[in-house]
Amino acid sequence: GQQGEMTLIADLAVRSESGLLFWSGDIYMRAARLNLAWLLKDRIPGNYALESARTNLEAWSSWQDGIMQRLEGRMLTEDLRYRSLEAADAPALELDSISGELRWLREEHGWRFDMYQPNISSGLDRWPTRAFSIAMRQFDEAQPPELYVGADVLDIKTFMRTLSVHPPDVEVVGHLLASGLRGQLVNPSLHMRMERPLQWDFSGLFDDLSAYGTSQFPELENYRVQVDMCESGGRLRFMTENASVYARNLFRWPIPVTLFQGDIQWQRVRDGYWYVKSDSLALENDHAKTLTAFGLHIETGKPLYLDLETGFLDGDGAYASIYYPAGIMPKESVRWLDQSIKEGRVVRGTATIRGELTPELLR
Repeated sequence: GQQGEMTLIADLAVRSESGLLFWSGDIYMRAARLNLAWLLKDRIPGNYALESARTNLEAWSSWQDGIMQRLEGRMLTEDLRYRSLEAADAPALELDSISGELRWLREEHGWRFDMYQPNISSGLDRWPTRAFSIAMRQFDEAQPPELYVGADVLDIKTFMRTLSVHPPDVEVVGHLLASGLRGQLVNPSLHMRMERPLQWDFSGLFDDLSAYGTSQFPELENYRVQVDMCESGGRLRFMTENASVYARNLFRWPIPVTLFQGDIQWQRVRDGYWYVKSDSLALENDHAKTLTAFGLHIETGKPLYLDLETGFLDGDGAYASIYYPAGIMPKESVRWLDQSIKEGRVVRGTATIRGELTPELLR
């Protein structure tokens, strides 16, 4: 029919004293072009729903007292659209097709779905993912359901295009999303409490992370970063070798990176006001060794305010012009430095930037 075709073979038993509702047993199911959106309408907890999904499925399930406890098999699903009914800023998963071995288990506080060796495509993109899990749990009837999503590896570029997220109303976040992030995300884990305001936490390792950059987000090449974050703050831990960074609004050329280590943390101070800081960022290359600490204030309606201090040692003066923040320096000062420093060694030095980064400086 219009909702697809299904074949069932069942081996069931009914407890005579409990009536027909309390049956147990095993069911074999084969489905062709089954409309999952129709089948699961109003059955997915946590204010989520399938807008569309057509699946071919072969599976074996176990039931107890009329409730499915386990399902295993293989499937091919096409045109999958999975959205929150209430939270506009919750993820919306959209896939052209997904196939693989599957397992669904009922747990004490909800359910868990695992897929192994999947083949996932969205447009012309194919995911490198070889395993992922989704779980929905409600630990207390007075508390909202909680969504858990995890995988072994994701392609960042494909994932960003597939996972539609309503970004926070912060200009810097918009630049981040527009910066063309690419690379791989290893062992990502997302946890969400399905209530408003939305509460979530995320962790994962970005490997070979690169970005084309924007006026407020630097161009990156080959970074390795551990990310731990939630709706009110987070941390980036850099563990990078043989990379480069290019902040176009500050420097005239990319800066080579032999080693880059340290943490960057951010925290929401209040609505519309974020504070980003690092107590120690170590950068080494063939030109110099630096140690940087900074604080960056991001407040809606105000220019960015930066308080940065960099200490450097064992610098090669022949490459000094690469490191001048020429984008925010007077042209006369940059010209004088270019003409004056041609070679030599910098034993030790300090550079300080403190003040508002006005829109004129960031163009």
